[in-house]
Amino acid sequence: MKTTTVVLAMMAVPLIITWASAAGPAPARRAIPWDVASLSKTPVAHPTKERPAAGMRSFTQINPKKIGLTGISWGGTIVSAVAGIDSRFAFVIPVYGGGFIHQHEMTPDQYRDYLAKWDPSAYLPRAKMPMLWVSGFNEPVFPLNLFSKPAETAGGTATLCIRPFLPHGHGFGWEDVWEIGGFANGVVKGTAPMPRFGRPQVDPKDGRGHAKFTGELKSAAVGFTTAAEWKNQTLSTIPCPLSKDEVIAGSRLPAGTTAYMIIASGSGVWGDASIDSVLVALTP
Repeated sequence: MKTTTVVLAMMAVPLIITWASAAGPAPARRAIPWDVASLSKTPVAHPTKERPAAGMRSFTQINPKKIGLTGISWGGTIVSAVAGIDSRFAFVIPVYGGGFIHQHEMTPDQYRDYLAKWDPSAYLPRAKMPMLWVSGFNEPVFPLNLFSKPAETAGGTATLCIRPFLPHGHGFGWEDVWEIGGFANGVVKGTAPMPRFGRPQVDPKDGRGHAKFTGELKSAAVGFTTAAEWKNQTLSTIPCPLSKDEVIAGSRLPAGTTAYMIIASGSGVWGDASIDSVLVALTP
């Protein structure tokens, strides 16, 4: 009987090239080769050419329907693209990295070309498997206002786990985030699924933020900012009373709010898990 569950972990730059044999290291942040010829030699271009999962699926001890994919930093960006290319993965978990990469030193034409051909946002609408998006409010490389966009773009269910503080690194990104294993088990072993929020909305009548959710929560709040630009600032919060399947802010969002989200803590088997919604930008 095929019962073994495998999580295929694709890490950041040094280990990506162990499976993408035709690829070089991930592009440097300050000197990215944004011409198509150079970019085609990077790991972004090879997510479907060298598949370690293909070898795993050949083993009778491994259930081919229970193979998942996760990646950290640039690896998170790669797996976000793969999610929309290879539908056979049971789940995908990007950590830190996602789509909608900064323009950096690209010209406007280069950036448009990159977004159309290479950025995960071009592929994520076809990603139908469940995805868990993991990061921290302090993340310096892939800030939350950008990280939230690919989660909304994915074609399947998206769950967010944004830790209050999560340093950027392999050990922190996997060993300290127990929600990753819990999410995977929920998908492939049928254990209690991770709680998840729908997209938050603001009630036009009373100005209060609210969102539907599934699962068990211990506490929740609306986090918001009035800052004109996102700079990983600490969000102010409004406590939310909990109902059976919805959280509603105890008071209206203040005038000038530019972005808000739901920040919550799980309950039951998901006790103290970081459960979050996407970040919603508002036009002040």
